[in-house]
Amino acid sequence: MKKKGMVKRLISVSTFLFVLCFLASSISFAGGFQNDIYAKIERTNCEIEEMISEAQASADNLILNSGLEGYRLEMEIQKIILKLETKVEQKANAMICEAAMNGIYIEKEYRLVNIGGHDVLVDPLKVIGD
Repeated sequence: MKKKGMVKRLISVSTFLFVLCFLASSISFAGGFQNDIYAKIERTNCEIEEMISEAQASADNLILNSGLEGYRLEMEIQKIILKLETKVEQKANAMICEAAMNGIYIEKEYRLVNIGGHDVLVDPLKVIGD
């Protein structure tokens, strides 16, 4: 019986704290929404960097462990590169649109990376104004 009362009390206190934190954060931060957008831009850049690292690791693994050579190896590396470019482009474009709707202007800042012996331009984001 005691445990049941403790659980109810814990749920009540947790709910109260959640509501309090939610209200306090929305009231106290006048520019909080804009800060959320900046944080989302930073997360998007981190995700893009992660995608680049994964593509590099996949290509390196393919070269070292697949047993493929010549044309077939090149085709598999090209598939990895195309998949990376497509995913990064979609993610970057979506973030540019979302930021623009909130009055923040960002652009792609192309950067050269090496994937499987190929130089590839990928486009992390750069804030240019709000």
